[in-house]
Amino acid sequence: MEMIFADMKEFVCIYIDDLVCFSNDLESHERHCKLVLEALTKNKLPINQEKTYFARNAVYLLGYCISPQGKSIDARRLVNIDSWEKPKTAKAMMKFCGWASYMRSHLPNASELTAPLDHLRYSTKKVLEWTPQMHEHYQSIIDIIKENIVLSHPDLNHEFSLAVDASNYAVGACLFQEFTDETGKKTIKYIGFASKALNPSQRSYSVTKKELFALTTGLTKFYKFLYGSRPFKCYTDHRSLQYLFTTKHMSMMMLRYMEIVLSFPNMNVIWIPGVENIMSDKLSRLFPTPADNIPFEKDERALFPQIFKKNQKNIKSIVHKKRKSLSNKQIDNEHKTNEIEFMETNCINIERLPNFAQYFCSTDMTHDTNNHSMVENETDNDFQINFIQNMDESFIVPLEADRKDILQRAHSFGHGGGESSVHRIRKDEGMNWPKIMQDALEIVKQCPMCQKFAIAKKGYNPLKPLYCYTPGWHYQMDLCGPFPVTTSNNTYILVLLDIATRFVILRPIPDKSARTVAKELISIFSLIGYPRIINSDRGTEWKNAILDTVGKNRLKNSAAMK
Repeated sequence: MEMIFADMKEFVCIYIDDLVCFSNDLESHERHCKLVLEALTKNKLPINQEKTYFARNAVYLLGYCISPQGKSIDARRLVNIDSWEKPKTAKAMMKFCGWASYMRSHLPNASELTAPLDHLRYSTKKVLEWTPQMHEHYQSIIDIIKENIVLSHPDLNHEFSLAVDASNYAVGACLFQEFTDETGKKTIKYIGFASKALNPSQRSYSVTKKELFALTTGLTKFYKFLYGSRPFKCYTDHRSLQYLFTTKHMSMMMLRYMEIVLSFPNMNVIWIPGVENIMSDKLSRLFPTPADNIPFEKDERALFPQIFKKNQKNIKSIVHKKRKSLSNKQIDNEHKTNEIEFMETNCINIERLPNFAQYFCSTDMTHDTNNHSMVENETDNDFQINFIQNMDESFIVPLEADRKDILQRAHSFGHGGGESSVHRIRKDEGMNWPKIMQDALEIVKQCPMCQKFAIAKKGYNPLKPLYCYTPGWHYQMDLCGPFPVTTSNNTYILVLLDIATRFVILRPIPDKSARTVAKELISIFSLIGYPRIINSDRGTEWKNAILDTVGKNRLKNSAAMK
């Protein structure tokens, strides 16, 4: 089919054995249909008359309706959507998430809406346990799909606008066009939506990095509409994106993102209080409130492992301390600090304690002059969390009694140095504590495997080539064997190599005892002369009193070979 209609791609689209012919007006449509029918007849391909329609203003394709207004969901598929039963098993949840993913082009912020439901696809429980947050997100997905947003056909002669936003678990983008009628009333026509879920490492990004990632996601998704076009506006609710073009210092990750952003010189970044402003009032009310977009069960255990190891009945409160920086006594050579002010917040609902702590993980510290931290302290009545918030990274501080086990576990992955262990703990486990580098170096020093096999930097010497410009001045020697016994009762071969000429001398010998090797060396050097330097490995056939007498100061032993 693709080969048959290769020259008709301007007005023909093919999906397996289905064919759609489209035109701008009836006259050209008649001409196009005639060409299509002639091509089918020429290749002896019959058509199904029951599924054939001509001169239609709208067609239904793959669950969507294509009309002059744009692309919308086939309304026939949404008739009984309110009567759908909520998924009760992992397999049913997988089907629902797959359906929502297929409709994601009409579901703004699809990744964020499906995040609390997505991890239930792999649940091992026979019956899924629904939380209020999951119910709300499920209902929001249903309500937004019911609205049946129409994605309009783009007007290439009109200005485009892009809106981007980021949350704790996903980034989203919306491409739209604004039109103003004669009365001054503005109308927004949506062109497309894009969203992407954040992986565990991306969730630890600072808010600025997340917003920049959302911007690059939108620019990449709608590249064909925005690149090289007339100037377009980019709306964001994060002011820092306005100043990225004048920032002097950036991380390598942000520079890679900026490489994409700078390829769109026609973009004008505009700050608005909330990206949801581009949505109609009716549609924006269907989204869950931001306060409810909190971590779900799977991530709570990953972010706060120490909490879930403890008895949650003893968790009473979180101590939140606010200060300009941390004390030198607390964190050596990493931060500076003043006095600490404590503020205790009671946690009425123990189950929401990790969610309360996660609020501080997502706090934007870019424009805040004070850093935030939480202190852990286990007493008879309560358990408190220690949490450090930096400009770009957030860490959990484990109990002091558990730190040695954490370091030993990190060091066991390859037996690297202290920096390798600290990097693994910070990046993979999201933990940190004062003087962690000193503790890691102590673990490395105490490791018996490292003491036995590791090469110290002080005693390390790189390999160097051997140079010799005088024949017979420098020889290297070694033994080959044992081989099968020859008729002369020999089992080994003595090998000598002249470094200058690469001339090789081979002599058969019956064994590799020191006396036999010394006798053969005297025989060889009596003919060609004694060299100044002889190299060998540290085998017993070379390192002995007999050869020391024969070689005197000429014999040099290299590193032992295994």
